[in-house]
Amino acid sequence: GVSDCVHFLGHAARSHEGKNREVEVRKSLAFMMWPCLMNSLTTAAGFASLAFAPMPVVRDLGIFAAIGVLGAFVAAFLGCCVALTWSQAEPRPSGSKPVLSVVRFLARLASRKPEKVLLGGLFILLLAGVGLTQLKVDTYSIGFLKDSHPVVQDSEAIEENFGPYTPLEFLVRLPDTLESDSTPEVLRAIGDWQDKMEALPSVGWTQSYVDGLRRLEQIWTDGSPEAYRLPSDDTMLSQLMLGYDPSGDPGLPQLISEDQRTLRVTASIPMGSARQFESQIETLEELASLPEGTQIEVTGYLPLYVEMMDAVVDSQLSSFSMAFCIIFVMLALLFRSLSIAAYAVPANLLPVLVILGIMGATGIALDVATVTISAVVLGLVVDDTTQFLYRYRHELKKSRSVEEAIEQAVIGAGQAMAATSIALGLGFLVLTLTAVKSIAFFGLLCTLALFIALLSDLLILPATLLLLQRR
Repeated sequence: GVSDCVHFLGHAARSHEGKNREVEVRKSLAFMMWPCLMNSLTTAAGFASLAFAPMPVVRDLGIFAAIGVLGAFVAAFLGCCVALTWSQAEPRPSGSKPVLSVVRFLARLASRKPEKVLLGGLFILLLAGVGLTQLKVDTYSIGFLKDSHPVVQDSEAIEENFGPYTPLEFLVRLPDTLESDSTPEVLRAIGDWQDKMEALPSVGWTQSYVDGLRRLEQIWTDGSPEAYRLPSDDTMLSQLMLGYDPSGDPGLPQLISEDQRTLRVTASIPMGSARQFESQIETLEELASLPEGTQIEVTGYLPLYVEMMDAVVDSQLSSFSMAFCIIFVMLALLFRSLSIAAYAVPANLLPVLVILGIMGATGIALDVATVTISAVVLGLVVDDTTQFLYRYRHELKKSRSVEEAIEQAVIGAGQAMAATSIALGLGFLVLTLTAVKSIAFFGLLCTLALFIALLSDLLILPATLLLLQRR
């Protein structure tokens, strides 16, 4: 919406210098309506691609954002039509000369040295590729908050004073073919597994049906700490099982099934990210040495958390790929030219890849908050590309050379492109004031992406057009 208003008002102000204002403003609005409509359609289509995501929260985002983008176009067009009935609504051309000078300088640089500009872009892309190799896909819920947040401090205080407190649940399933007299062997293996887990510094405590049997053995003998164990004799262990009924205490969780073929084992681990939980699960499972045929199934909230985070990230990445394809297919249809859409690809991919490379180099993970940055950046940068290409094709019909068409396109659209980038960049910077780190990173990265995209549209895109049109 902001971008549409800037382009509508800016072009209208330049169109009637020394001419009939009312007629020229109408022509200007009609001229700018088509590129702005293109932007709205491509952006809405990109968001609408999220409607195919498997998660309802992502689908809702795509559907309502697409509706909002189209509504913003209608509001911007009608609002500017009404506003321009007053000449005071027009921006003052004299207030933007420094911006126009910078924009012209970049356009001339791209026109005079297109090979060097593209080589520079390729070098930056290679650096981004190095950062991309370090990019992590992970989500840490408490890590969203700053270190000074009470939730983070409380979590750290609990772990420091009481140890890890996050419960990780396992189910040990005995096979139907296992004889009942083999149950003591399984119980001893579970006890050994618990001892190995508790020996790790990352595990605070463990709990299972075996603990009750150990405690009962301790009570039945001398009560010493050394007596907290399972008896070596299978007959004694069977008697303990007959004498111990964990279901008699309603405060205890269900530790064993009624048929005594499924046992529950719980281990407390530190609060961490989805990838840390996944690694911890694998480590603890590898410590188990149970009889052949016995199965371990990880259960409870943590494995669901890992799968949920993976589903969010995977759905967003797949939706970005779909959005990318849809947007550039629509560009080809709207411009009725595959080559025009192809010209737009390098200038629009570069900001996305550079931002992802920066995230990898600085250790910012691709999580449920920052994973949307690719789609958002693509939606923002393709708007300026569409405006530039639309103006370039218009000027090419009147100009004698590609260089002149590029310069006139930059003069006509570049100033508005810069203005929208500055306005939106400042808007995204407000997000850095939040207490949630991922949202602060999102705002900072989007601001950086906007200015990278602006440079890409004013340098990479003209240089690409110049070289390919010459050929």
